Amino acid sequence: LNHIEALAEKYRERFGTVVVVGIGGSSLGVQAVCQALLGESWNLKDDKSRRHCPKVYFLDNLDPVSTRELLEIIDIESTFFNVVSKSGSTAETLALYAIIEDLVRGEMGSDKVPEHFLFTTDPSVGVLRSIAEAKEIPSLEVPPEVGGRFSVLSPASLFLGALVGLDVRRIIKGATTAKDQCKTPVLENNKAGMISTLLYTADVEQNRNVHVLMPYSDRLQKFSLWFQQLWSESLGKARNSLGELVNSGPTLLTAQGAGDQHSQLQLFAEGPENKIILFMTLRDHGSDVKIPVETLDLDLFQCLSERGIGEVLNLEHQATVESLRRKNRPTMTLELEKLDEEVMGELLMLFMIATVYAGDLYQINALDQPGVELGKLLTFAFLGREETSYSDIL
Repeated sequence: LNHIEALAEKYRERFGTVVVVGIGGSSLGVQAVCQALLGESWNLKDDKSRRHCPKVYFLDNLDPVSTRELLEIIDIESTFFNVVSKSGSTAETLALYAIIEDLVRGEMGSDKVPEHFLFTTDPSVGVLRSIAEAKEIPSLEVPPEVGGRFSVLSPASLFLGALVGLDVRRIIKGATTAKDQCKTPVLENNKAGMISTLLYTADVEQNRNVHVLMPYSDRLQKFSLWFQQLWSESLGKARNSLGELVNSGPTLLTAQGAGDQHSQLQLFAEGPENKIILFMTLRDHGSDVKIPVETLDLDLFQCLSERGIGEVLNLEHQATVESLRRKNRPTMTLELEKLDEEVMGELLMLFMIATVYAGDLYQINALDQPGVELGKLLTFAFLGREETSYSDIL
């Protein structure tokens, strides 16, 4: 943490914009942290409102339109790029890096390239590590034993958090709280154990193999996508720990409260009985916005008088839960007191532990992803690269 904080301060003083280049677990986690703790309008704020911390953009796909649009609007001289890849050999990330390095070299000169990049990758292996050593590009290390989708509490996310002024020590403090709490063997006192057991039981005993995560907070939408990868990639496995073919794994859907009350809720309420919904709510939204009902001038809406929209949002959650209960559709709710660094750290660790617990319940290895590796191999094959093996790309 000392090194991360010192490095963040150095880059904060030099650059007004940072672009995070990564895909999957190397990007979703830090996006979840930024959305939850910075909000949606960070890049629209002036320097003073951002506490003189940089604007943040993400390049997490090979879409040529979004890539070109971003690279055209940023000022290269005042921008630096955090390239994140646990393996250091992710094809999409390396392709984007090559494009960006060529752009920086063309505008700033070869001698300036190391100043505009920071790599976050494996400490000893991978293409990024080799480039970092050859071109003297600064780097941070992702612990080798930590998979990309579990790396959100490593430098892969914590560096950027420190860069934009978040208290990363409080994030770690919250994660430690969850870790200590989830050590207890008493199920009712173990939040991660409760989440994993209830979702697993719904799947194997009630055939509810579609698990829906539906937060009632816009700031938790990226968290939903992070958990979607975590749950899906960890639990979707062909074989169990005994080597038997099981093709296990629930399907994780994401939904948004209250928007999907006007969309997917119809399916949840009256469609196939194969779902369980995990709601997330926020007791304290930080600040609320009162509804001026006199503007509506309708008796029907006078019940909104003196209400805030955050209060109404929470009441909509309660109404949705009750409507599903009356149709015998199971739900569970995780209520957050508020959303700050400590709560976010606790939440991230809680869901990672729940995922590992679920792996044990399903009797599979929650920490590998052989199905993903085949797709990587085939991508290289379709590009005309000579025959490769898993070891070439790991």
